[in-house]
Amino acid sequence: MLAFAVIVPLWSASATATASPPPPHPRLDHSVTVQVPGLVWGIGGAGVVQPRVFYGRGQIYPYPLGYGFRWHWRNLTTGAAGWIPYDYPHRRSTIRTGAGQLVVTGEYYPQQNIILSTTVAATFWVNP
Repeated sequence: MLAFAVIVPLWSASATATASPPPPHPRLDHSVTVQVPGLVWGIGGAGVVQPRVFYGRGQIYPYPLGYGFRWHWRNLTTGAAGWIPYDYPHRRSTIRTGAGQLVVTGEYYPQQNIILSTTVAATFWVNP
Protein backbone atom coordinates (compact mmCIF):
# COMPACT_ATOMS: atom_id res chain seq x y z
CA MET A 1 0.00 0.00 0.00
CA LEU A 2 2.87 2.38 0.73
CA ALA A 3 4.36 1.79 -2.73
CA PHE A 4 1.04 2.65 -4.36
CA ALA A 5 0.82 5.96 -2.47
CA VAL A 6 4.30 6.98 -3.68
CA ILE A 7 3.78 5.98 -7.34
CA VAL A 8 0.41 7.69 -7.92
CA PRO A 9 1.53 11.26 -7.08
CA LEU A 10 4.63 10.94 -9.30
CA TRP A 11 2.59 9.55 -12.19
CA SER A 12 -0.07 12.26 -12.00
CA ALA A 13 2.53 15.05 -11.85
CA SER A 14 4.31 13.82 -14.99
CA ALA A 15 1.01 13.39 -16.86
CA THR A 16 -0.01 16.97 -16.07
CA ALA A 17 3.28 18.39 -17.32
CA THR A 18 3.19 16.58 -20.67
CA ALA A 19 -0.50 17.26 -21.32
CA SER A 20 -0.28 21.05 -21.14
CA PRO A 21 -2.31 22.73 -23.90
CA PRO A 22 -0.68 24.66 -26.75
CA PRO A 23 -0.48 28.44 -26.45
CA PRO A 24 -3.69 30.27 -27.39
CA HIS A 25 -4.04 31.95 -30.75
CA PRO A 26 -2.97 35.58 -30.59
CA ARG A 27 -5.67 38.23 -30.37
CA LEU A 28 -5.30 40.47 -33.41
CA ASP A 29 -7.63 43.24 -34.58
CA HIS A 30 -9.05 41.72 -37.78
CA SER A 31 -9.36 38.52 -39.77
CA VAL A 32 -10.10 37.69 -43.39
CA THR A 33 -11.06 34.47 -45.14
CA VAL A 34 -8.80 33.94 -48.14
CA GLN A 35 -10.35 35.39 -51.30
CA VAL A 36 -8.99 32.61 -53.53
CA PRO A 37 -9.81 29.20 -51.98
CA GLY A 38 -7.66 26.18 -52.71
CA LEU A 39 -8.43 22.60 -53.61
CA VAL A 40 -6.77 19.56 -52.07
CA TRP A 41 -7.17 16.19 -53.72
CA GLY A 42 -5.64 13.22 -51.97
CA ILE A 43 -5.86 9.48 -51.47
CA GLY A 44 -8.75 9.86 -48.99
CA GLY A 45 -10.80 12.29 -51.10
CA ALA A 46 -10.91 15.96 -52.04
CA GLY A 47 -11.92 19.18 -50.36
CA VAL A 48 -11.89 22.95 -50.56
CA VAL A 49 -9.38 24.81 -48.39
CA GLN A 50 -10.41 28.30 -47.32
CA PRO A 51 -8.45 29.28 -44.19
CA ARG A 52 -8.58 32.55 -42.27
CA VAL A 53 -5.72 34.97 -41.72
CA PHE A 54 -5.71 37.07 -38.57
CA TYR A 55 -3.91 40.41 -38.81
CA GLY A 56 -3.28 43.74 -37.11
CA ARG A 57 -0.59 45.84 -35.43
CA GLY A 58 1.98 44.99 -38.12
CA GLN A 59 1.57 41.23 -37.64
CA ILE A 60 -0.21 38.31 -39.29
CA TYR A 61 -1.23 34.89 -38.07
CA PRO A 62 -2.51 32.48 -40.74
CA TYR A 63 -4.88 30.00 -39.12
CA PRO A 64 -3.11 26.65 -38.63
CA LEU A 65 -4.08 23.89 -41.06
CA GLY A 66 -1.81 21.17 -39.73
CA TYR A 67 1.56 19.75 -40.65
CA GLY A 68 2.60 20.23 -44.26
CA PHE A 69 0.87 23.56 -44.98
CA ARG A 70 3.27 26.38 -45.81
CA TRP A 71 2.53 30.09 -46.01
CA HIS A 72 4.22 32.88 -48.00
CA TRP A 73 3.70 36.60 -47.49
CA ARG A 74 4.80 39.77 -49.25
CA ASN A 75 4.35 43.34 -48.06
CA LEU A 76 3.68 45.31 -51.26
CA THR A 77 4.22 48.63 -49.48
CA THR A 78 7.68 47.95 -48.05
CA GLY A 79 8.86 45.08 -50.28
CA ALA A 80 9.48 42.79 -47.31
CA ALA A 81 8.68 39.10 -47.76
CA GLY A 82 8.84 35.86 -45.83
CA TRP A 83 7.49 32.36 -45.43
CA ILE A 84 6.53 29.82 -42.82
CA PRO A 85 7.97 26.50 -44.03
CA TYR A 86 5.70 24.06 -42.16
CA ASP A 87 2.61 24.78 -40.13
CA TYR A 88 3.42 23.79 -36.54
CA PRO A 89 0.64 25.73 -34.80
CA HIS A 90 1.73 24.75 -31.30
CA ARG A 91 5.18 26.28 -31.85
CA ARG A 92 4.26 29.33 -33.90
CA SER A 93 3.56 32.89 -32.86
CA THR A 94 2.56 35.90 -34.94
CA ILE A 95 4.72 36.88 -37.90
CA ARG A 96 5.99 40.46 -38.02
CA THR A 97 5.28 41.90 -41.46
CA GLY A 98 5.08 45.61 -40.77
CA ALA A 99 2.22 47.84 -41.85
CA GLY A 100 1.11 47.90 -45.49
CA GLN A 101 -0.72 46.04 -48.24
CA LEU A 102 -0.05 42.31 -47.86
CA VAL A 103 -0.49 39.35 -50.16
CA VAL A 104 -0.58 36.01 -48.34
CA THR A 105 -0.55 32.66 -50.14
CA GLY A 106 -0.46 29.10 -48.87
CA GLU A 107 -0.40 25.55 -50.12
CA TYR A 108 0.22 22.03 -48.94
CA TYR A 109 3.78 20.82 -49.22
CA PRO A 110 4.02 17.87 -51.67
CA GLN A 111 3.30 14.65 -49.76
CA GLN A 112 2.68 11.02 -50.66
CA ASN A 113 -1.03 11.17 -49.78
CA ILE A 114 -1.74 14.44 -51.64
CA ILE A 115 -2.17 14.16 -55.40
CA LEU A 116 -3.03 17.81 -56.16
CA SER A 117 -3.03 21.00 -54.12
CA THR A 118 -3.83 24.47 -55.44
CA THR A 119 -2.72 27.71 -53.81
CA VAL A 120 -4.93 29.85 -51.57
CA ALA A 121 -4.46 33.63 -51.65
CA ALA A 122 -5.58 36.72 -49.77
CA THR A 123 -4.73 40.40 -49.89
CA PHE A 124 -5.46 42.97 -47.19
CA TRP A 125 -4.09 46.08 -45.46
CA VAL A 126 -2.29 45.60 -42.13
CA ASN A 127 -2.42 48.57 -39.78
CA PRO A 128 0.71 49.66 -37.85
